[in-house]
Amino acid sequence: VRSRRQRQMCIRDRDTETVIQNSPNRTVIALDGAARKFHNAGLIPDIILGDFDSIYENSQENIFELHEAMEYFASKNVPENLEFEEFKTSINLNGERKEITFQRANCQEYTDLDKAIQFCLKHDSSDISVFGALGGLRVDHLMENFSILKKYKKEEVKLVIFNKLQNIQFLKDEKFKFKGSVGDKFGAFGYPKGTIISRGLKWEIDRNYELEMGVRSTACNELTESEVHLDVVGDVIVMLPRKM
Repeated sequence: VRSRRQRQMCIRDRDTETVIQNSPNRTVIALDGAARKFHNAGLIPDIILGDFDSIYENSQENIFELHEAMEYFASKNVPENLEFEEFKTSINLNGERKEITFQRANCQEYTDLDKAIQFCLKHDSSDISVFGALGGLRVDHLMENFSILKKYKKEEVKLVIFNKLQNIQFLKDEKFKFKGSVGDKFGAFGYPKGTIISRGLKWEIDRNYELEMGVRSTACNELTESEVHLDVVGDVIVMLPRKM
């Protein structure tokens, strides 16, 4: 239970059904081309957000009333700064009638994920889950997504990137605990530098073991207890067992 509105995002097709099944009382946002993945899976996001370069490129199919949305946006001046322009419509997919909103954010100074997080914060989100941000061929996007975890740490929001096996979070000067199963994998990396005191790992970590990017990390560690406690000083990215 969280006190403020929540947002949940999906970027790639392999997680679309997982997102929908685990998103009661959440708003599901498809970022640009991910909308096509939802459509192909017979699923409907609440919001499609981005500059729409990916979804509209060579698009002959009018998925989610895309052509109408693009005609509407074409009639508007393109803002120079990051602004969200809204187009609402309703669609029928597999017998289900549902309202869907296009949020165009055309500013090229931010990635679509960064824009989406800013949109969520603007709407008082307290919990943002990001799916599909670790795959694909764009290593620059992968590194940017890790940086985004750190960038928004100062906000009063829980921001987590998920893949099929793990959750990825940025921790800074805090006490943190998480649950898993004995034998689950754990990793921690300085981002750029930090220390951890751990309880519940196969290879426990103490303050003498400094995590520093490009120097020292802890990978392929394992849980020996169902709940692990971490005392973090500095900046650390952790890879935890996936739990929704």
